[in-house]
Amino acid sequence: MNPSTDSESPSAAAPTADDTQAVEAPRGLLESVRALWDELPGLLSDRLDLLVLELKRAGDALVQIVVLLMAVAVLGVTALLALWAGIALGLVEQGLHWSLALLVVVVLNAVVAFWGWWRLRRLLPLLFLPATCRHLSPRAVGPISDPPVHAGDAAAATPTPGAAPVNEHR
Repeated sequence: MNPSTDSESPSAAAPTADDTQAVEAPRGLLESVRALWDELPGLLSDRLDLLVLELKRAGDALVQIVVLLMAVAVLGVTALLALWAGIALGLVEQGLHWSLALLVVVVLNAVVAFWGWWRLRRLLPLLFLPATCRHLSPRAVGPISDPPVHAGDAAAATPTPGAAPVNEHR
């Protein structure tokens, strides 16, 4: 062997630190990507298992909520019937004829039912998300009408002098 030929040829020499880093960096990146790819099903599986468990728990809670809501509604209606019966009985004991006492109870119930129906009709347009529809609709279509202002909300809707304007598009 000729020692001068081995030392003169740089390609025959051992690779330098820069050469090994250049060769190992892509291999390290590829191995990292491959390891991440191998771990991906486990990561997704864990999250899916958690989602399934939480959805099951939420479904069980929803069933309990509906059952409890029905029980509360039945008990509330029973209490309301007892209250109205007590009012009618009290009116009869005060000397009012029983048919007139029942008429008073029916009229009071009708007034409360009418108020509930009126309030429900006033709230119904809010289910259509008027501000969101107005914000998302193209300007050429035209403005979407706002729901009517309630008597209690009229003071809040009327701007006070010197107050800053309210930004509708938040």
